[in-house]
Amino acid sequence: MRALIITIIGALVPATALASGGSADESRILMWLFLSLCSLILVTQIIPGVALMSRLEKILHR
Repeated sequence: MRALIITIIGALVPATALASGGSADESRILMWLFLSLCSLILVTQIIPGVALMSRLEKILHR
């Protein structure tokens, strides 16, 4: 699980730096980092939910 999180962070941080257009505006970079963190939290909440739903489906279809 940690490897997945590290991979996601590694993929998002360079993308946020490039999305800022290379400007010196630090607030824009911070905004993209904040949005990346929010999306990371969302993904880490969805993964256990999907696993729980798949287990529930296996139990119900016995």
